[in-house]
Amino acid sequence: MFNTITLSDGLPFRVPQLGIFELDELREAPMGVFTYEVEVMGKRYDVEFDISTWDHVPVKPENPNPKPETPEWYALQEYTLYQAGVLHE
Repeated sequence: MFNTITLSDGLPFRVPQLGIFELDELREAPMGVFTYEVEVMGKRYDVEFDISTWDHVPVKPENPNPKPETPEWYALQEYTLYQAGVLHE
């Protein structure tokens, strides 16, 4: 079954009408490996994030805006990185 829609240029376009379960077989394509950038002695490297190497889930810091380069700031960086890696997977 097809439906006709009108595009922004005024021309008609026929599109198939899908049944309620026809998209169930479609899966998202793998996004690939999640990487993040680190700087070591002035050089930047891309590092793969491997969630299996983490022995604990970082705790969300109470302060969302810590002063840079404090222990709280590093804890927030670790938490944010972990959350980004989980979201990617």
